Amino acid sequence: MKNYNKLSLIILCAGEGKRIQKFFPKIPKSLIKIKNLDKSIVEYTITQFLNLNFNKIYLIYGYKANIFIKYIKDLESKNKIDNFHLNNSIFPVNAEKNYQKGPFHSFLEILNEPNFIIDDNFFLLIPGDTIFENELLNSILGYIKEKIGKKINIPIIFYREFDKNLKEIYKSKKCFSISVVNILKEKNNEFLKSIEQIDIKSNKLEKSIFQVIPIYFFPSKFLEEIRDSIDINLDDYSNLTEFINSVYLKENQVLTHEINKSLNFFEVDTIEDLQFLEANYKVN
Repeated sequence: MKNYNKLSLIILCAGEGKRIQKFFPKIPKSLIKIKNLDKSIVEYTITQFLNLNFNKIYLIYGYKANIFIKYIKDLESKNKIDNFHLNNSIFPVNAEKNYQKGPFHSFLEILNEPNFIIDDNFFLLIPGDTIFENELLNSILGYIKEKIGKKINIPIIFYREFDKNLKEIYKSKKCFSISVVNILKEKNNEFLKSIEQIDIKSNKLEKSIFQVIPIYFFPSKFLEEIRDSIDINLDDYSNLTEFINSVYLKENQVLTHEINKSLNFFEVDTIEDLQFLEANYKVN
């Protein structure tokens, strides 16, 4: 999988970010600048993946669309990111007003992108409001490379053990809930039973639970099945998790894979999240 020719990145940057909006009312959340990185969230993420030799990155935007697209064009004109070329390696995709229905509908807009090639490819979907440590990305991409080499053709969801240390960290961030996976083990594989939201104060956190890492890997077959489904009302689902739980898992399998719990990611949903990121993310 040299230069990740078969693996494209999709970044969801379309949402409003209502919990942090009052602090940054004029820009989409993905354009918030991280002080210690001296870059916005989306600029830093694009740089990371271009440095990993990804040659196709789709940016799905929606809220304050004019501001977002101007920002991306300015990055290109100022040559702030090496190898950044619109319509060559970076493809902005306008979700229009569909972002208001939820991230799942923003994601589906990729199917309407003229430059999007679905056949015989693999995709990585990430949120545009999250910073991932390089070590975490390298661990996940190493596993994906191995699976693509073995011609695996089902989605993969990644997780880490959520222990007492992480629980204390999330409490300090004023986080209310996390996404966790329920797993079915079969021989040498782990398969997804369901994804659920767990309140940070729940008694379930006293047991061993597994937090979803918001990086989703899926083959073209996954998108084809969504595109070609005629018996499913997609408007019933606002996010990808709902669709996977309610529809996809009834007829298909999803692999799960554990990542070392010391490898971190930083979601920016609130001002406390942003402050925590700026205080704790270490630039390599």
